[in-house]
Amino acid sequence: MTRARVQPLQLDVMRSGHRLRLWLDAAPFCRFTLSLLRSDVVNAMSNGRQIVVTTGLMRFVRSGNELAWVLAHEIAHNLLSTIKI
Repeated sequence: MTRARVQPLQLDVMRSGHRLRLWLDAAPFCRFTLSLLRSDVVNAMSNGRQIVVTTGLMRFVRSGNELAWVLAHEIAHNLLSTIKI
């Protein structure tokens, strides 16, 4: 989204026959690194600045979708640690 040339980005969602139009503004929140840690432990972690995934996790996941879910979970930790509520 941060590379989108058109800001804000328009997203139309159809739900129960009704169209919902959303406008999304890019926000530079995702400024962290992704690292691979050699470990048999099935784990992923984040600290607000980086995401670490173990080789054990990489062997454990059965699909790209499962890995994407884990990464989305860790990204959420990082994003929520930068937002002041």
